[in-house]
Amino acid sequence: MDKLLHDFALLLPGFMTTVWLTVLTLVMGLPLAVVIAVGLRSRSRWLTIPLIVVIEVIRGMPALVTLYFVYYGLPAADVVLNDTLSICAAFGLTFVAYTAPFLSAAIASVPRQHIEAGDALGLSRWTVTTRIVLPQAIRASLPPLISWTVILFQGTALASVVGASDLFARATSLGAQQFAYTYYIVLAAVLYAGLSIPFLALAARVQRRRGGRGLRDAMRSRVRPSKAAPA
Repeated sequence: MDKLLHDFALLLPGFMTTVWLTVLTLVMGLPLAVVIAVGLRSRSRWLTIPLIVVIEVIRGMPALVTLYFVYYGLPAADVVLNDTLSICAAFGLTFVAYTAPFLSAAIASVPRQHIEAGDALGLSRWTVTTRIVLPQAIRASLPPLISWTVILFQGTALASVVGASDLFARATSLGAQQFAYTYYIVLAAVLYAGLSIPFLALAARVQRRRGGRGLRDAMRSRVRPSKAAPA
């Protein structure tokens, strides 16, 4: 048991790096996802079509390709970021590409009457969007947002290919030093699961408490655009 605890302690720095990469990517990516989601509800095709094209291109690329493109491609274009920011920017792009569409659908699910009530009170469009539309949309999107955060957390293992000292990199390094790859990979898997499973359970609980209303309304809004909240 003492050896097991000692070995988990050896993985702890990598685990904390993985958590830090996840948190920093969320801080960078979630606000951008919200902005793009609002943009996707715009009536202007000059705005929505480029956004859709960019989203589909990013979604069509493996996350590893996006990581290589940002990590190695940006310096070639004289855009220099440190290693952590490059990794988080790449993961953030993938996160935004997958979360912005369902955030946009959640925005469309906000009842039109709520928006009209804000207009009737003389609230500005900015206030209506930030105080009425977005809070309801984010609440409706919580289960998939939590699920995608878990996917992001697990996906940070890709950062090891560009030299990040994350949990997976730490496990493989220790495995190579002690000729015990499987042992340390299993320990790393336990740490990944130890944080992932509670958050997935939280997402399921939130979804049950909402009775699936947010997702159903969001999906209905995709075929009834007339209920969309104006950008």
